[in-house]
Amino acid sequence: MGAALRSFGLILSCLAVSSVVPIHAFQISQSADSETWRGTIETAGLWGSMELNVVRKGSQLKASSTLSFAGNQIPTPVLKLTEQGANTTFSTELQVMDVRFTLNFQGKRDGKNLSGSVIAVRNDGTSTVGTWDLRLQEVERSEQTIFQLPAPTGTNAVGRTAFHVRDLSRKEVMTDDPRDFRELMVHIWYPAEDPPNASSTSYFPELEAVQSEYSESRQIVLRFLRSHAVDNAAIARRHYSYPVLIFSPGASMSGFFYTAIIEDLASRGFIVVAIDHPFESQAVVFPNNRIAKYDEGQVSDVLKFARERIEVRAADISFVINELGNMNRKAGMFRGRIDLARLGAFGHSRGGLAAAMACQRDARLKACLNMDGGTLGGPFYPPGKNAHLNSGFMWFVRFKPEPTDEQLQSWKMTRQQWDQNRDRIESRVNGYFRRINSNSYRVTLNGASHLTFSDLPLNSSQLDLQTAALRFRLLRTVRAYTMAFFEQTLRGQNSDLMNGASSEFPEVTIERFGTRLVH
Repeated sequence: MGAALRSFGLILSCLAVSSVVPIHAFQISQSADSETWRGTIETAGLWGSMELNVVRKGSQLKASSTLSFAGNQIPTPVLKLTEQGANTTFSTELQVMDVRFTLNFQGKRDGKNLSGSVIAVRNDGTSTVGTWDLRLQEVERSEQTIFQLPAPTGTNAVGRTAFHVRDLSRKEVMTDDPRDFRELMVHIWYPAEDPPNASSTSYFPELEAVQSEYSESRQIVLRFLRSHAVDNAAIARRHYSYPVLIFSPGASMSGFFYTAIIEDLASRGFIVVAIDHPFESQAVVFPNNRIAKYDEGQVSDVLKFARERIEVRAADISFVINELGNMNRKAGMFRGRIDLARLGAFGHSRGGLAAAMACQRDARLKACLNMDGGTLGGPFYPPGKNAHLNSGFMWFVRFKPEPTDEQLQSWKMTRQQWDQNRDRIESRVNGYFRRINSNSYRVTLNGASHLTFSDLPLNSSQLDLQTAALRFRLLRTVRAYTMAFFEQTLRGQNSDLMNGASSEFPEVTIERFGTRLVH
């Protein structure tokens, strides 16, 4: 599979420019007190590039970073950034294969240079020391270019609404008040009647309540973006009831950041229910602007915390299914319109693992899609004694190239050791797939990053046309295969995309278990 995909690098670049991709953009003035630094990081176990974004609001600092290793871009949280004169310290955490690293940076600013030493601490307690060297990027502050999201491809207009629910059977473990129960904010996109003269709603309606969580340049983008949905529009009369998909976003992400994929599904006749899970790194806004947020930078055991949150998310999904059943029976917009016999779950990153766990435990779910969520190299945690994955399953992942000899040397790993580790993970993953009691697929997208499965690569003010075209192309591919999977599993509509090679999407490799199809 790897050799075939590696040949698509140039093809994908050409496709991105030559494909007929509608890219709508407009420009607005920008004034942001922010800095972007780019450069390299190198230790005995890691070597790659780094981007550090710093936003200053008075004496307060907020920062984010992206590390790139072996061609993979990994967004990493910046923890405890401090500046004392020219001296700067901060830390980040990242996962590379089966190894969790905590990176502790110390450096000094000298004009437009920022460099210093870094200590990389592995989850087994061992550490290595390296260096990092960044340069300040010149940013044009006069105006920003905002790229609008691609329009939905279906024949239905799209409506959007929200509701707030409380699960009185579960205590909220993330607060100190024993009277607190688990509560959720849920946003629903659905096929709608096309209301005359109605304006589409804002892309991110909660921005004013949580704007301090985002840089000023990001706030500008989110403030000016528009969705294609109409708030509280009447549900479409074309069909009496519609299949339902429950969505769980990635860590530090809101369901709104997947609007392009969700709107497309709704326009094609699915009700999509996105859960914002509170008390994780993203802020969740409840009625009356109550905000639930947790600083994951304070977590001592990141892997244990993530597993616990995935367990909670899976329970959230099952609880929301119960609530949808109530909505289907009671008076209101969705009475009798929700087809709970055709029910699926999907999610991105941590949300993808939560969707898979929910499908293992809740037999009501008939289809499951995990978008680039992985643990121990696989698409889900091994099912427990009383859990089985019987639903149709797809793992949609980005292609990860083989490391170069130089990279292996910097990691102090031989090619043989790398091959053995890769083969061990592959064998374990194939074993997982063989134990799934239904049709299952692994779909690999060349040229993608972890965030390709969201809107965020397009929500940037500094994209040139060629980069934007490539990212639109990748998002179009994600939407096409997401739609094909759910059309096939929940509607019984066979799709050529799920059966093998596609001349329309040569950057995709699909493996079907137990029949293996590779192109």
